[in-house]
This record gives sequence, C-alpha cells and structure tokens, in this order.
Amino acid sequence: MAGQEAMREVELREEPGAPDAAAGPGDADDAEDARRRARRRWLRRCWPVAVVAVAAVVAVQVVQDARERDRVAAARQVDGVVRYDVGPGLPVTPLGADEIDPRLAAGVVAGGLRVAGEDIDFGRPRAVRAVDAATGAQVWRTQVETQAEATEQPTMRPPECWPAGPADDPGVARVHCLVVDRLATLTGDGGWREDPPTRSRLLTFDAASGALVTERELAPQASAVADDAMLVLGEVVADGTVRVGAEGVTTGEPLWSAEIEGVDLDPVYDPHLQLMGDHVVVWVNGRQHVIGAADGAVQAEGSQVWIGRTGGLLVQDGDPGTVRLAGRDGSGTAVVPALPVQLAVDDGSAPGIEILSAVVDGDRTLRAVEAATGRTVWEAALDGSVDGTPLLLGGVLYGVDATAAWAVDARDGHRVWRTVRAAGPDGEPVRDTSGDWLAPVTDGRALLLVDRDDDGAARLVAWSLRSGAEQWRVPLPPEAGEWVYARDGALYAGAERPVRIGG
Repeated sequence: MAGQEAMREVELREEPGAPDAAAGPGDADDAEDARRRARRRWLRRCWPVAVVAVAAVVAVQVVQDARERDRVAAARQVDGVVRYDVGPGLPVTPLGADEIDPRLAAGVVAGGLRVAGEDIDFGRPRAVRAVDAATGAQVWRTQVETQAEATEQPTMRPPECWPAGPADDPGVARVHCLVVDRLATLTGDGGWREDPPTRSRLLTFDAASGALVTERELAPQASAVADDAMLVLGEVVADGTVRVGAEGVTTGEPLWSAEIEGVDLDPVYDPHLQLMGDHVVVWVNGRQHVIGAADGAVQAEGSQVWIGRTGGLLVQDGDPGTVRLAGRDGSGTAVVPALPVQLAVDDGSAPGIEILSAVVDGDRTLRAVEAATGRTVWEAALDGSVDGTPLLLGGVLYGVDATAAWAVDARDGHRVWRTVRAAGPDGEPVRDTSGDWLAPVTDGRALLLVDRDDDGAARLVAWSLRSGAEQWRVPLPPEAGEWVYARDGALYAGAERPVRIGG
C-alpha cells in the first residue's frame, strides 16, 4: 500500500490540451480545440476574481472621492478659506461701483443700509452717511460739525461707527459714532501733522433716518470699540491714568470700569482699544494692557500681548525672543523661547496646542507647545528665516519657507509632504531672498502662493493639499497686481481697485 501511494504521488499526467508527442498531423485540430477549451475553463474560473478586483478599486476610489469632497466642503466653512475652486484660468472680475472694497472694515449694516463716517474732504464739515447696501445710493447724510468748525480746526479723522446691537442683526435701529476733534496741519509733501485732541464725543444716530438721538461728551483723548454685547470706552482722565469702561451696547447700562495708572502718556496719540475674545486689549505708548471683558480685571501687561489659539494670553516683556504663557487670567508662569505664529486660517483642530516659532542659526524652527504647561510637543525645522502666515486645516499645518512648500501634522509634527518651490539649472532648490512676507491662501484643495519668476514677475502657484504635488503655476493677470488675499470666501487682488479672481 505504501508503495502504491508513493507511485500515485509521482505519477505524471498530461497537461490539458497538450498534444501527444506521438500524435500525427491529423490530430492538430483536436489539440487546438483542447487548448481553446482549457482557456475557456480558465476564464470561467478567473473572471469573477477580476470583476471583484475591478469593483474593489472603483469602490475605493468612490470612497476616496467622497471623503475628499467632504474634506473640501468642511474646509470651505472656515474663515479665510476661498469657497470655490481656484484654477489656472484666473478669470478677473472688477468690483461693481456699488460694491464695498473688501479691505475696508468700516461701516455698519443696519436695516438694509450701510452707515459709516464719510471720507475726509479737508476743510469740509465731517458727516456720517448712510447708503443703500445693495445699490450704493445715498439715503441720508448728517453733519457732525459746522462749516466754521471745519475751517477753524480741519482734521483727517473721520467718525468711527459701530452698531448699537448685534452686527449681523438687520434690524439694528441705532448706530454709535465716535467723533474726535484733532487739528491736522498739511505739511506740503502730501502728509499732515496732528496736534493733541481738543474734544471727543460719542454720538448715537437713528439708523433709518440719520437723526441724532444722543450726544455724550468724553475726555479729549478717547477711543471706543464695540461688539454685539458691549461698548468699551477708553479715556485719559488724569496724568498717567487711562479709564476703561464697558456698557451694554444697546442699553447703555454700565458693566464695569477699570483704571490703568502710571502710564507715560503721549498727548497726541489716544489709547487704542481692541476686543479679542474674552479680553480687551489697551494699547498705550507701545505697551499693551489686557483687561477681562467679563469683569474688567486687569490681567496682564507687556511690550506685546497675543491671544493664543486656546484663548490664553501670551505675554512678551523683557526678552524679545520669549513669551510667557499666561493663561486666560494672566496668572500662568511658563516661559517659552519662541514667539507666536500668526495663522491665516485656523479651524480649531489640534486643540490645546500653541504654534510658536524661533530663528535658530539663521533658520526658522516651528515649535508646538502645550498651552497649559509650555511643554514642547514637537519641533520642525524650516529653511531660512522668512516670515509668513501658515494655515491650519484638519489637523495639518501648511506653509511656505525659503525653498519649499510644506505640510506637517499639527498634533505630532511629522512631515506630511514637502515640495521644492523652484529648482535651478543644477537641479538644486532656489532660495527665496526677496524678503517678502509669505502669505499663502487656500481654496480647500490647493495651497496657493504668489511667487516670482526669473524676471521678477508675479505668478500664482498651486500645490495639492493632499500630496504636495505642484498642480499649476501661471502669471497673475495685470489687473491683479502682485498679491492676492481671501475675504468673505472669495479671492481678491489689485491695489488701486480690487478685483475678484475666479468664482
């Protein structure tokens, strides 16, 4: 039995369809038929596998395409992202006569009107003006000074206005405007010199008619800022003292008051106020003071103060290359030898991390630190010391350095991709020595940057956000000038008169 089994294991059999070596010429047709039958049997056995493989590839592609569409759609909901595909065609559309310059933030939209301080015509009485937001036609104009006052004390300071209610509420009924009387003397070279202010007033207008509702006298050196909930006033009330007070933007009810004392005040320049999240930042003579917007508590002071991604304070004072992570209330003590990176786009991914940078041996290094402790989470070396504004989307930080466009994971710092911006005749990367501020933008699909060709002409370059592959580079249209920027979901360019690119 064992011998028979062994014999069966080595028994030779004919390959299906193989011709018999002893067969004569008359058997050739039979052999060919056998081969055809064998091929058909093989195809019948294998075609389901091939179909399944093709279907799997198609299904994977469909899933990837769906995910990409979802990713792009999510990115285009983030402030600062262009909400349409920007392609190499770069069609240019001039703004209509009734369209507002996207670079200008002035103006309050209320009840279908846009209300703002009128542009200064030197020696002509200043006014607050309302135009139809759709057509640009003037609806009302209210002067805030007489012709005699405008002649005796001409100024270059137009009224500054804020809505007396939520900025996105079309039913806003009143508008607050700050009017500062400050003599300006023309210097003869196209500029002017300003003298200390002599009077400041807070005026409230009926948004529909332009009628003056209330007028409040403020200290001569005064400034104001408002958001949906409160109006903040800053006034110089005594030598070296700035009083900052908040009130309900609609009701005028006092909310809190704080004093910043011992300040070396310049008699010409007013305190500058800025609302930043949960904080009021007061700029006085090159120093910044931070006050809690909820209670008026003075939280921090420094030569410069930033509001971090997490809402905490980053305070620079003393060493110009370090910041103190002060937390939301200014009490933190962790010091990091780096400065905050300005993000042009931030979707809030990679929470709890502050993105900083420092120049080490001539090259810039990105540093991500825990906002709560200052612990370094990761570092990534860039090429050159050029400055710019990276973008953070979906947990990935995108940017440009002296020789390349790049993407790194904002959570752990590993490189996602890096693509040389341009190569020289020797194949080596060309180093950007222009000193330009590198400010890429994105449409959610590509990283877009205005670059220069060998002759110095501006061109727009696109790299895939997914892979870093260069997709196209084309000259900017003449109307675009030499830079582009994103506003309200659109891509703009142009200097004298803005133009819209694409869309």
